[in-house]
Amino acid sequence: MAEIRYIRDIMKKDVVSMPPDKLAMDAAKKMSEKKISCVVVTVKGKPKGLITERDFIRRVIAAKKDPEKLKLKDIMTKDPIVLEPDTTIVHAARVMKKRNIRRFPVVNKGVLVGIITETDILDGMIETIKHLNWKLVNTRMAMEEFMNQIDSLLM
Repeated sequence: MAEIRYIRDIMKKDVVSMPPDKLAMDAAKKMSEKKISCVVVTVKGKPKGLITERDFIRRVIAAKKDPEKLKLKDIMTKDPIVLEPDTTIVHAARVMKKRNIRRFPVVNKGVLVGIITETDILDGMIETIKHLNWKLVNTRMAMEEFMNQIDSLLM
């Protein structure tokens, strides 16, 4: 069982991205087809915005707008906070909580390389806890063996 520390260890690398001039309906169809909750809006591989299910509810459905006429640039959350692959899971979780964000595009030198969600971070933390618990069990077993060997030498 490997210790998971960084978001590069748990991020999804197969990110769905679209340019800002695509129609909202195209993004909705892609999200439905891929069974995902977000599309990253990119220009030359760099994230410029996010389109989420919530964005569709607030900015299209509730606003009674036509998704066949709206472009992604009109409804996206602009300038998303991005993280680098070597960001720790703990730091990512803190930023998520502080900023009330559910997902981050992951970039390397500004270029989109993945996406990380709160579910990914929770799963990563669970694996880290399992790893640390296993290390603790092994340490206890080694300590008991060491103490037994000392006891046998003293007798």
